[in-house]
Amino acid sequence: MSEHDPTTPASREPDVTPELEAGFYGFVATTPKFSDENGKPTLFFRAGQIHYDYHPDGSRTQLPTTFHSIVAFDGAAMHGDRHLQKRDVFLAFGRMDDKPHPETGAPRQRFIANRLGHDMARMNYDVGSPRRTVDMHKPDREQPGREQARGVAFAHVEAEQVEAEQPARAM
Repeated sequence: MSEHDPTTPASREPDVTPELEAGFYGFVATTPKFSDENGKPTLFFRAGQIHYDYHPDGSRTQLPTTFHSIVAFDGAAMHGDRHLQKRDVFLAFGRMDDKPHPETGAPRQRFIANRLGHDMARMNYDVGSPRRTVDMHKPDREQPGREQARGVAFAHVEAEQVEAEQPARAM
């Protein structure tokens, strides 16, 4: 009886380690430009990243915003073209690439995104819904946090208040 070859697909264990890639987050700083030259969908835009300097007392100081080139191909390019607009907050996964400038030959960096989409944790509008810049607003940060709300006691309700006529509710 012969032993199984460990390199055959039937005897190999599946690789269960997660696939890890470089990530990029920021906002779309320029209108994304889609092209389909030579049958290869390509999306290009400049992205901004806001940076902060964090201090020991918990405060932070905003540093200058940096801008970077983002390029996506194939499915990521088509998805980005359909869904991303200027000023959208996004996440991208992929890799950094050094591509020389076509005119000067000087090296320049760009992020090649193979997965691209909205950063839902930092957006307060529905993706896919019609929106304008005036509809987008910062979340209300003045609402009390859970820690503050825990100390609030509810007002005692008298029995007479419960039995009083209540207004009709819309169904």
